[in-house]
Amino acid sequence: LTVTSYITDVLFAETPGTVSFLPGLHCSLFVPGSPEMSAVYLAVLYSLPMVPIHAWDYTRVGTDLKGVLRNTLRASLYRKYLNYTVESRQTVGAAEMKTALVQDVLEASQCYTHAVELLRVLIRLLIVISVTLGKNPRAWWILLLMPTLMACWIRCRGQSYLAACDAEGDCQLSIDKLIETTCDSFDTISEYHQRSQM
Repeated sequence: LTVTSYITDVLFAETPGTVSFLPGLHCSLFVPGSPEMSAVYLAVLYSLPMVPIHAWDYTRVGTDLKGVLRNTLRASLYRKYLNYTVESRQTVGAAEMKTALVQDVLEASQCYTHAVELLRVLIRLLIVISVTLGKNPRAWWILLLMPTLMACWIRCRGQSYLAACDAEGDCQLSIDKLIETTCDSFDTISEYHQRSQM
């Protein structure tokens, strides 16, 4: 928005004005008397931050944090399961282990990456808030009201969402247990002609 104001009010104006990029920092033409060279400087200043941002995004995608976390958690959980005693292994069925390895580990890794993404969004939000307050200090009540309403909405919706997720997980686990039991007892089910009852 400030760059747009600079282009219209300074570069394309017959008599260049000033634009405040930061609170208390007013800029006119970067090169006095030369709107063309000022436009070149503006393009360079606008493009320079894109290089490290692009490099960071490229590195972030190449790192595949979610995949590394998922594989590490799965390997750790499976090793722990293999080190169970016989009694402990009997209390944990194959369905629970499958659900933990496939679904729960995926959700745990997604939670971590979402937390990192949330931190990034919060930093951007703080920058926007500081710029907004620098431009219009009387807007503090809007900046306070909006997060408060969002927090109330999340609190009201969050409980029902978590309950629905728990119910979905329980339903999925019961289906996995039924499949496991059916596969283990297939010969008995087949001999007694109970396939239609399963």
